[in-house]
Amino acid sequence: MYQDMHVTKKWEFTEPMAVWSIYKLFTEKDYIINHRIIIPDKYFFIYTMEGVGHFVVDDEPLVVGSNSLVVVNAKRNLYYRCSGPKWNFWLIEFKTTHLRLIPNHVYPLTLSKAGAKLCTDALEEFKQERLQTAAALFQALYYTSCRMVQQADRGQTHRLLNSALLYMRENIGRFSVKELCRYLNVEEWTLRNIFMRELSTSPKRYFEYLRLEESKRYLETTSLSIAAIAAQLGFSNPGHFSTAFRKEYGQAPMKYRQDFNVDADSTK
Repeated sequence: MYQDMHVTKKWEFTEPMAVWSIYKLFTEKDYIINHRIIIPDKYFFIYTMEGVGHFVVDDEPLVVGSNSLVVVNAKRNLYYRCSGPKWNFWLIEFKTTHLRLIPNHVYPLTLSKAGAKLCTDALEEFKQERLQTAAALFQALYYTSCRMVQQADRGQTHRLLNSALLYMRENIGRFSVKELCRYLNVEEWTLRNIFMRELSTSPKRYFEYLRLEESKRYLETTSLSIAAIAAQLGFSNPGHFSTAFRKEYGQAPMKYRQDFNVDADSTK
C-alpha cells in the first residue's frame, strides 16, 4: 500500500471552508477503515481515480467506482474498504456552511488535469502547514467539481426531458405517467421535479396540453368526427374530450372547427 497524506493539528477556516486532512491513497484489497469518532458536521470529499470503494454510512451501504465523487457525511458510524484488487482515491476531510452537493450521493465525475493538480497542490501546501492556502485550493477544487456535476446533471436533464416529450408524442393515444417512468427508468417524483423545474407543470398536465394541441390539428386538417378524434387521442369518451377542450380553449371542439373553417375560407 502507498499513501501520501498530512493531518493538521487545528481547524483554520478560509471562509466558507476549513480542511482537516488531505490523503492521496493507493490501496489494496485488505484496506479497511472504521471511524470510531464521528463528527456530525464534518464531510469527506472522496474522489475515486481507479478501483472500487465500499462504504457503510450510518448503516447504509454505498459503492463508489472509478471516476466518481461522493461527499460523505456520517452522523452515527462510518466504515469503508477497498472492494477489489485496488482502490486509488483522494480523501479530504473538511467543514463548510455552504454545502453544494448532496451528501452520500455518488456523482460520475472525471477530474481534469487542472483539477488533479489542485488536489496535489493543496496537499503540498498542507504539508507545509499553509492551511489557508491549502483550504483555498481545495475550495477551488470543490466549486469546480460542483460546476462539473451541475453541468452533467443539466445535460442529463435535457436528454431525459426530450426523451419524455418524444415518448408522449409517439404514445399520445395510450399514454400513462407510470409507463413513461418505466420506459425512462426513473422514479415518478424525479420526473415530476424535472417537469416542474423546466416546464413549470407536471408530466400529466403537460401531456393533457399536448393531447389537446394535437386535437386542434385534427379539427383543423381532417373531417374526423369528435368521437373519432377522442378515440384516436385516448380520451375515455367524446364528452370527456369536449369538456377538457372547452376548459383549455374556452369553446367546444365543434365550434372551434367551425370558426377555423370560416377563418380559412375568408382568407382564400
